[in-house]
Amino acid sequence: MLQRLSAAVAWASLAFITYATLSSIRDRPKLSSSADLEDVAAFAFLGFA
Repeated sequence: MLQRLSAAVAWASLAFITYATLSSIRDRPKLSSSADLEDVAAFAFLGFA
């Protein structure tokens, strides 16, 4: 059960990261002023999922 949930979270995270990376600049979600920090946080979250 936990493995299925973890896999679902990982795939959802990957889909969101792909959307945020490939969408136009104005459509991208913005959480902070540093894009580098957002990238590191996104890929770290995906790695832990």
